[in-house]
Amino acid sequence: MNDKESEKVKQIIKEIQAGLDMEDVVARHFPNLIRELTKEDHEELQIDAIRQDPKLAENKADELRNPDTISFIRRCETVEQAREVIEFQLKRGKITEAQAARFLVQLDSEGLRSFGSKKEPGYYEKHFPRC
Repeated sequence: MNDKESEKVKQIIKEIQAGLDMEDVVARHFPNLIRELTKEDHEELQIDAIRQDPKLAENKADELRNPDTISFIRRCETVEQAREVIEFQLKRGKITEAQAARFLVQLDSEGLRSFGSKKEPGYYEKHFPRC
């Protein structure tokens, strides 16, 4: 935190300790936040996938050349198919036993689509158009 931010925090604390109304203090110091929180035509953000390991997060540029286990799981139609993919990737040494265990736990607790939406035929043509 820089000096300017530190001073702002101190000012906010002083105002609250002086008995000023918390909503007024927040509204005065964070008008954009209040506007976003009270905005009626707000946008919703849908979360389509859960990644437990940041290293496994999708890298679109690399996905085309080197699909990872999650890319293969996302092609599956059933939980059983996903289990087979995880076991196969483990057997080939593409993932560790710890990763396989995490994938299986996620599959059981969060479901197949917690890895991301299904990759339908034409996925790569749509997401990697030729330039």
